[in-house]
Amino acid sequence: MKRAILATLFFLLSGLSYAQSGWQWQRPLPQGNALTAIKFTDVNNGWCVGTDGTILHTTNGGSTWVSQLSGTHETLFDVLFINSSIGWATGDAGIILKTINGGMSWVTQQSGIIRGISGLSFTDLNNGFALGSYFDTNGFVDPLFLHTTNGGKTWENNKIGTTEHLGSTAFVNENIGWAVGCTDYPKCTILHTTDGGISWINQKTGPAGTLWSVYFLNVYLGWAVGVDNSQYTGAIFKTTDGGNTWDTESSGVNRDLNSVFFVDSKNGWAVGGAGSTTYVDESTLLHTTDGGKTWVSQSIGTTDNLNSVSFINSQIGWVCGKWGRILHTSDGGNTWVSQSIGEAAILNSVCFSNSSLGWTMMLPNFRTGI
Repeated sequence: MKRAILATLFFLLSGLSYAQSGWQWQRPLPQGNALTAIKFTDVNNGWCVGTDGTILHTTNGGSTWVSQLSGTHETLFDVLFINSSIGWATGDAGIILKTINGGMSWVTQQSGIIRGISGLSFTDLNNGFALGSYFDTNGFVDPLFLHTTNGGKTWENNKIGTTEHLGSTAFVNENIGWAVGCTDYPKCTILHTTDGGISWINQKTGPAGTLWSVYFLNVYLGWAVGVDNSQYTGAIFKTTDGGNTWDTESSGVNRDLNSVFFVDSKNGWAVGGAGSTTYVDESTLLHTTDGGKTWVSQSIGTTDNLNSVSFINSQIGWVCGKWGRILHTSDGGNTWVSQSIGEAAILNSVCFSNSSLGWTMMLPNFRTGI
């Protein structure tokens, strides 16, 4: 249910969608659909996915981005690459895509479900995991766990057996993994498996809120982020014992945290929303250099909601978000450079007097959700 709601929000708030052939983005560039996930395999090769089946690829660290044909107009929620050639993307309507040539071509894999798929995680070329959903006999949406042992040629669907709404998963090997989301209430929830998703145990429930992202460095050390509705703050939880205990860390912000990423046991980042219905509040970017004991806000120079963060070392990283926004840092997040050109806005009217000369009328880019 949550992913279905998110898919609708992403579609409505993504800006302009050029689904028909013959149209090209002129502003912003490289395009203006909302970007939901970003992943880099090295300093040069990276991918973004988003609404309207958007897939972007760079081979020069983001200096230029090229659109890749996904073959779908469904919203894509996640992307993951094992190396610079082999990767997968998941999305709404049961979409799973795979490429073996860096995204030059994408092939649809059969998921066996028609609901949204998110929370993509691969531990090697063969073993992959994702989260889906299904309608039970009472019409409620309950979570499904998807697992492949052959690189996605076939995917097994298993009912998790809970009513939690799950949106992010992290596996450290073919057996051990975690999934996060919320209960029906909603309350933050963290599930754990040690048998490749055959069975799950609840490691944490509460406080009121939702967890949007989970990241583990190894079988012991991990973080989960989201929103704590009981305190109206960004939620950050950390474990050093594989999830047997989860400690609450102070985010210092009153905004949802949508994504978390660590490059080692000390250096990590979390990104989130602008936290206001006006356009003046800057996006949320938090950084820690002590494993999460303290988090410091970094200025990023945009008011667009940020949905995903990816770093390849303690200095070089990227974020992406609403309106096709992509930003890059080479100094650990102290300064950021936009890799997308042109501010997005809601256009109300356009008029051309000839083939070259035209005008448009726009509204300011108010913060309106994701």
